[in-house]
Formats: sequence, C-alpha cells, structure tokens
Amino acid sequence: MESRTPSSTVTLSEGFDLRDTQTGISHHVYTLGQGPPVILMHEITGMTVPFLALADRIAGHGFRVYLPHFFGPIDQRDLPAGILFCLRNEFNVWCSGGESRITNWLRSLCERADEESGRCGVGVIGLCLTGNIVLSAMVLDCVRVGVMCEPALPFAHKSALGVPQGDIEKARDRAQIFPMMAYRFSTDTKYPHARFQTLADTFGAGIHLTEIPTGVAPWYIPNRKHSVLTDDQIPQVNDPNHPVQHAVDEILAMLRRRLRTPINAYL
Repeated sequence: MESRTPSSTVTLSEGFDLRDTQTGISHHVYTLGQGPPVILMHEITGMTVPFLALADRIAGHGFRVYLPHFFGPIDQRDLPAGILFCLRNEFNVWCSGGESRITNWLRSLCERADEESGRCGVGVIGLCLTGNIVLSAMVLDCVRVGVMCEPALPFAHKSALGVPQGDIEKARDRAQIFPMMAYRFSTDTKYPHARFQTLADTFGAGIHLTEIPTGVAPWYIPNRKHSVLTDDQIPQVNDPNHPVQHAVDEILAMLRRRLRTPINAYL
C-alpha cells in the first residue's frame, strides 16, 4: 500500500517501524523504488521537498531507497518542536569522539536492507546532521558506499569527526577497499574546512573529497551555502557541467558500480 506525501509529487511506501532493542530507539522507515538498497538520511531540516526529490532521483536510477524519518513533518521546512531534545538523545552533538545512540539502530537498518536485497551490498548517504554517522555504518561488511555530505556534527569541535576512534579505524581499513566520498561548499561554515582536512588526513586515498567553490564564475553559487545535494536555490537540472549535478552523477555512478558487482571482485 502506498501513501502520497502532503505536498510533494513523490510517492512513498507505508514503510515499516524499526526498533533497536538495546536502546529502545524506534523510527519509521519509508521506502521508494526497487533495486539495490540505498539508505538516505535527512538533514536537520527534516524530510523536505528537495530531500524527497533527491530520494526520487536516486530511486529513478534503479535503487530501493530507504528513508528513515528521525523527526519533523514530511516535506516542510520548519524545524520541528523538540528537535534539540531528539538531537541530544540520539545524536552526538557536542563530543569530539563520542558515539551517537542512533548508531546501533542505523547498523540494524543497514543489515535489514542488505538482507532484503539478497546481500548485494548497501549504500549509505548522510546529510548535515547525519553526515558523520556514515563513518560508524562503514564498519559493517554490507556497506559498500559511504557518502558524507556537509557533516555538521559535532558542533563544538570544528576539526573533529564526532564518532568513536574505534569506528574511525575500522572505517579507514574498509575504505581501502571501498573508498568513501565527501562533499562541501567552499565557504560553508557549518561544515568547516578543518573537518574536511581531518577527513583527508585520516583517510588519505580512502576518501574522495570534493570542495565545490562558491561565489565564483561561471556558476556563482551563493557564499555560505550548506546543503550540497538538497538546496533548492541552486540550479541542478539539465547541465552535466554544473558542479552539483556532477556530484549527483558521481554518487549515482558509484552506487551502480559497487552495488551491482559481486563482493569477491573487490577482494
């Protein structure tokens, strides 16, 4: 059975509830499309219209997109009441190397998606609030694509990655087989350059880093832009040379290659 979101043209499945028995955390997960699984996690503004458009675009390229709904009304921009409570209780907002309580829940979702797909591997894309916990998902053997877009956490430590050192070390080892991807706008202050540099220093050849320039010709992307893949004020259509379009195409190509290739091809 399907249900249409209130004001977008994207049709989501009714989805399922997933509960973590260790922490008691429970969230609803919508799905969209058919094919190898891609987990797409929304940013601090919630499941906005641009976010759903991105999900629809990924699904249109032959993937089953899993959309965990962490908080807020669907396809609206207003920050929901109680968001700070949710952040403090499920996401590591402040600590330079602490674990987010949502981590075990996310890993369970990855394993479920992999099982439902017949073990063809999983892609995980995190945006802003959810960008850094992609590192904690990368420790799983089933995760073959990890994409960090403008990871904004932790707030208080500009150069820190905000996940436990053990997760970083395991992710770094797996990134030698499955290099990760990370994106930011050059003048973004929410995802500071210092964190971008930490990723470069930590992962080396195990991460593909892209910094998109703002305020310069020929695109003139406004300065201080933050959301690389979901900012509806940036033109993203019908121009393969636009850097945002190029980022989307790059991610889609990686998903196609890794989630449809036997695992032993990488070993």
